[in-house]
Amino acid sequence: MESFLVFALVALILVSAVQSELCEITAGSSIKWSRHPDDCSTAYMCLLGKVVSYTCPEGYVVSSDDVSCIPAGSQFDDCTELERIILHDVEITPLNIASSCKEGNKLQDEANCAMYSECVALPDGNTTMVSQECKYPFLFNVKSGKCEHFKDVKCDPGQIVPKSPCDYKAFQCSSAQCIPCNIRFPTCTGLPDGLNPWVGREWTPDYVTCEEERVILQDQCKSEKEPQVFHPNEKTCVVYDVKKIVG
Repeated sequence: MESFLVFALVALILVSAVQSELCEITAGSSIKWSRHPDDCSTAYMCLLGKVVSYTCPEGYVVSSDDVSCIPAGSQFDDCTELERIILHDVEITPLNIASSCKEGNKLQDEANCAMYSECVALPDGNTTMVSQECKYPFLFNVKSGKCEHFKDVKCDPGQIVPKSPCDYKAFQCSSAQCIPCNIRFPTCTGLPDGLNPWVGREWTPDYVTCEEERVILQDQCKSEKEPQVFHPNEKTCVVYDVKKIVG
């Protein structure tokens, strides 16, 4: 049956206090499901004392051997041998078997501490998991399910912990005309906390403020009188002096 399309059947718990006849019949069995007595493409399942339903895609029917959808009319289609169970006065809620997750649910990325997956709704009413990234310099907190300040997040061992803006996918180039990230954004990797020169732009007005190797602020030296540059050794803004820069 390798060529058959098998769908995962997920149960949607009903808010009903009345147990169904199906649940009573299958109370002593580990298999608590049955096909619809008049529609082989639909099945009922007893879950925690409540009845749920699911429907196979067009052209498929429910197999009586296992909880899966098989091609209608195939050698495995035993719809005519269906064991009929009469259900009456049972509250049934249709189940969309294409939905694979609950909208809003989030899962951490095992490889990158700034990445996570979020369940989002599709236009057709189904749901799917989509990869997301926290804004710089936030990281994903598994406990709260939110992106939080890097100081408030403890990443798992083995996870990549991005620190530089260019470690985040949002700042990476997606076209040949894009200016490389390391030219557009500064880095604090390997630099101490506090004011530091913009690596690659030494002796210019540009400088950065670092905290735990993250760029907290990028700024420029400003003066209404004389032009200033950031001194990479003194780590402060000084009056522009070509002799100091060259010699």
